[in-house]
Order: sequence, then structure tokens, then C-alpha cells
Amino acid sequence: MDLNNKTLVVTGVSSGIGAELARLARFCGATVIGVDRNEPQLTLDGFFKADLGDPQAIDTLLGQLPDSVDGLCNVAGVPGTAPLATVARVNYLGLRHLSQGLLPRMAPGSSIVNVASVLGGEWPQRLELHKALAATDSYATGQHWLEANPVDPATCYQYFKEALIVWTFQQSQHWFRDHGVRLNCVAPGPVATPILGDFVTMLGEERIARDASRMVRPALADEVAAVITFLCADASRWVNGVNLPVDGGLAATYL
Repeated sequence: MDLNNKTLVVTGVSSGIGAELARLARFCGATVIGVDRNEPQLTLDGFFKADLGDPQAIDTLLGQLPDSVDGLCNVAGVPGTAPLATVARVNYLGLRHLSQGLLPRMAPGSSIVNVASVLGGEWPQRLELHKALAATDSYATGQHWLEANPVDPATCYQYFKEALIVWTFQQSQHWFRDHGVRLNCVAPGPVATPILGDFVTMLGEERIARDASRMVRPALADEVAAVITFLCADASRWVNGVNLPVDGGLAATYL
């Protein structure tokens, strides 16, 4: 995959999928600017520490990032074992705020890739709620909507991954038509990353055992990173508005 002359911003760059993505993207020729709340343990072309759940921190970050960006990979996220407010801010509201802020700097042909989850696959069951949240036009209005429409803490991770998929679908046509910027999701199943244990706690032993019987193994982080890299490359220039499962076929077993 050719990423020569492209500048990518990768959030969650210090571990897991984000770190593997940064390595692969640089190998493919990209200039990679990393963002994380932890210091990276890999070579990057630039790095900024930021709390991606805080809109003021994101605004500060936007003032530090390059004037021209060819790709934004929203990999950073927290598991459902985190407080509900943190899950909402990092996995949805902050991600959206950063994407909206970078959009004017992205030339036609650029790409935004959001990391959703196989756990977001039940979005059609709450479609009207997710569309209403997607219709809020800022971090603050989204936060106010969530205050008026509280989410169950036990399923907040799934809820906001569903909401992310719906927001991506809804924005993709408009952003591609008006700005030439593609917007897609990848939806991994279980991935062997530092937070895999949190998902065992979040979903419970019974669900984990049931899913384990349906798949060969958890994904490796580089297997997801390769798909994100493809979605940032010109080879995928006509792929827009998709939620691409990267789960070894796990989702298909539930049909």
C-alpha cells in the first residue's frame, strides 16, 4: 500500500492497533503524527499528548497539528469498564469533535477511519436514537442530548460504538460530496491488545465463552492496522460510508 506524501494523524498511537498502524503507515511512506495520553514507545514524525475526551484539549491539539492532513485514524478509545461519561466523551463526542475540527484541513482524496467494534452491530435496534444524537452539531449539544437521554452504563460501550457507526454513515455522503473526504469505519472483533481483559470483565465469562467457540482466535493488532492502512490509501479511493468487519468472520456466525 502506497502512502507516500501523505500525512496521517493517528490517535491511540502508543499501544495496540494505533501503534501497529503507525509502524505500518510509516513503512508505507506516510508521515505519522501520533496522539495519545501516554508517551509512545515507537518512532513517529511527531507526537502530541492530549485528553481526547476534553473538547478544550482537542482545540489545543488542533492548534498544534499540521495545516494540511491527508488522513485521520481515530483509534483511541476506552473500554466499557471506564465510567460512562468517559466512554461517551472519548469514544464518541471527542472523536467527532476532532474529526470536525480537522475536516477543513483535509484536501480532496483524504480519508477518515473510525475504529468501531463488532459490538456495535446492533445499531439498527436503536437507529432513531443514534440518528438524533448524530443530528447534534457540536460537542456541547451532543452532551446535552445525552443528559436528556441517559444511556445504560452496563451497555454504554456497545451504545457508543453503534452511535459512531451511524454518525459515520450519515456524514460520509456529505463530507465526500462537499469536501472529497472519505469517512469509513472498521469493526474489529476481539483483539489481542492491552485492554482485552477489560472486555472479558465488561461482557462476562458466558458471552466470552460463547464468542470464543465461534472464532479461530482473537485478531492481532497488525491485522486490523493493515485494513485501516488500506482505507487511508488511494487504492480505496472509492470506498466510502462503510463499516468493515475485521473479526475473522465472528459477526457472520450470528446470522
